[in-house]
Amino acid sequence: MEYDDKTRDELLDEIKKLSQRIANLESLQEKSGRFEENQYVLKTPFGGDEKCMSFSIDISDHERIRTELKEIRTRYRLILDAMPANISYVDTEQNLRFVNKWHEKWFGYHPKEIVGRNIRDLFGETLYLKVQGHIQSALEGNEVTFETTFSNNIQMRHLAATLVPHKNDEERVLGFYILAYDITDRILIEEALRRAEREKDLILDSVTELVMYRDLDFRIVWANRAASYAIGVPAAFLTGSRCFELWHRKDRPCDGCPVMEALQTGEPREGEIASPDGRIWYVRGFPVRDEDGKLVGVVEVTRDTTARKHSEEKLKKSEMQLADAQHIANLGSWEFDLQARSFHWSQELYRICDIDPKEFRLTFKEMLKLIHPDDLGIFKVAIETAYRNRSSFSLYHRIVRPNGTFRILHSQGKVVFDDKGNPLRIIGSAQDVTARKKAEEALKKKHLELKQVSRVLEKRVEEEVAKNREKDYLLIQQGRQAAMGEMIGNIAHQWRQPLTTVSLLIQNLNESYSYGDFSRDYLDRTVDHAMQVIQYMSQTIDDFRNFFKPDKDKTFFHIGGVIQKTISFVEPSLKCRNIVIRVQAEDNLTVTGYPNEYAQVLLNILSNARDEFVERGVEKPEILIRAFRKRNKIVVTVSDNAGGIPESIADRIFEPYFTTKELGRGTGVGLYMSKTIIEKHMGGKLSARNIRGGAEFRIEI
Repeated sequence: MEYDDKTRDELLDEIKKLSQRIANLESLQEKSGRFEENQYVLKTPFGGDEKCMSFSIDISDHERIRTELKEIRTRYRLILDAMPANISYVDTEQNLRFVNKWHEKWFGYHPKEIVGRNIRDLFGETLYLKVQGHIQSALEGNEVTFETTFSNNIQMRHLAATLVPHKNDEERVLGFYILAYDITDRILIEEALRRAEREKDLILDSVTELVMYRDLDFRIVWANRAASYAIGVPAAFLTGSRCFELWHRKDRPCDGCPVMEALQTGEPREGEIASPDGRIWYVRGFPVRDEDGKLVGVVEVTRDTTARKHSEEKLKKSEMQLADAQHIANLGSWEFDLQARSFHWSQELYRICDIDPKEFRLTFKEMLKLIHPDDLGIFKVAIETAYRNRSSFSLYHRIVRPNGTFRILHSQGKVVFDDKGNPLRIIGSAQDVTARKKAEEALKKKHLELKQVSRVLEKRVEEEVAKNREKDYLLIQQGRQAAMGEMIGNIAHQWRQPLTTVSLLIQNLNESYSYGDFSRDYLDRTVDHAMQVIQYMSQTIDDFRNFFKPDKDKTFFHIGGVIQKTISFVEPSLKCRNIVIRVQAEDNLTVTGYPNEYAQVLLNILSNARDEFVERGVEKPEILIRAFRKRNKIVVTVSDNAGGIPESIADRIFEPYFTTKELGRGTGVGLYMSKTIIEKHMGGKLSARNIRGGAEFRIEI
């Protein structure tokens, strides 16, 4: 069912009225109970008086309104479900709160499965992006009407949609209604009409005959391109003119004009007319009638016949041109007259077969002898099938020339029948495609060779990729080894306090023994305490050892856990320099990759920030690590207040072996290695920029 603007507006009005009626009834339902309050005095069992109060509510109106509200809602649902259009209500969070049953037909979901879903999820990303601007406009309080397309996984459909804002008494938008109906049939019909009009114009403009349509006043309503060219006036200027005024410079039609006679008599007429330039035209006039048989105009079809007297010369010239064209195309033609049993070949076909027409007795039987014995069967089957099915034939076959050489031909043709279905003749063509077939075979051979070369190249590429991967791992290991000294320093920070504790415990044992306070219980407690400290030191060794162990396979890991582990490595060295480190991380952030390598990237960035704080003497050094999800990526940023990256080196910090540190304090491998890990190994992106007061490194996976 198609909807015009009037139908759409009436539908919208009905929806608004029913929605408003439901809202009014809901409001009345809240206010419908009449409340009564009564007070009285009650004697207690102990002789005292107790004041009591009773309440009563009249819910008769409430029940009536509830019943009416239920009926209207039922009618509302039935009306909306009966309408062959998608009708829904969307709140300000773009969640569907109501849909009619036509959503099931369009989207394949029952209305109960749709209500509560976000329209972005229901529409899909492609359709949502198309209508996102219209949705925003509706949420701003504007009524929007537009047309769009969407695919329901079967075919592309055209939609006409109207978004109507739903506002409260304070004009605040509470949501919006969607009214969408399928206009695919209308679009297809309109396109078919336009296509038919274009095809009509193309067809009539493609013919060489002059075609014009005239009204009852003999004025031109439409003319094709040939008419415009012949008269020498653009088609736009022909419209509304009379040909005898425009072309013949007369004030009345030419004597014996077939078109005028057809218009006057209502019968087809034909004849010849001479134009002022001396050309002779064969003119035909065809009356045009409407559905009631009333004459409404006439169609003129005119052909230039001036060249008739030169037809023989032109025919001869045409035959010569045909022969030249056949020679250029290596294409010969033939015809076999089934009634006279006579055969005719073009000159080019004789040349292709390398036969002298004077020495060759041309018969169908002799022609079959030229076909290669292995291909004779398929040739006969092709001819017989075309004869039996009244269809054309096309096949490739070989011929054997009198000198023993062979050629490959592409033969095509058909059987010609008369009006009664009797076969008259077989006509066909044969093109020498030997060179092309040989080229195709050579091309196939080259293609196979290229495929083999491609396989070899693919294998080499795989080997090179593996080598590069191995080099990357070596580079990462070198970077880790370069950081080994710094890590040992971190271990020293981690162990300093535990070692002091163990030393004090041992000294206490000695003193306890000297002063006579030594006991089995004291010994056990001291040993337990020492073992706990030693266990902590052992765990520290395991943590650092695992950090330097390379990841072999990608795994899922939690970003927050990697951040905390990395901070635990450098926290002692940061604290001794009064560097504050803060972390702001969302929960449940997971990525696929190499956790140890990811931790090494963070460690490189934190170490560089620490060195910059020390080198620049920052008073209140601070590092902020943020981890969050943005669209489909997990982002970690590390920012500091160390003054930022100098503009002169900002484009070079990720280059291999580039460093600003003094000799012996840096290799320039750290950031290059970090970029390799994130971008090549984990398919992410590592970048850096200056922010207010410092620098920010950004990792996206």
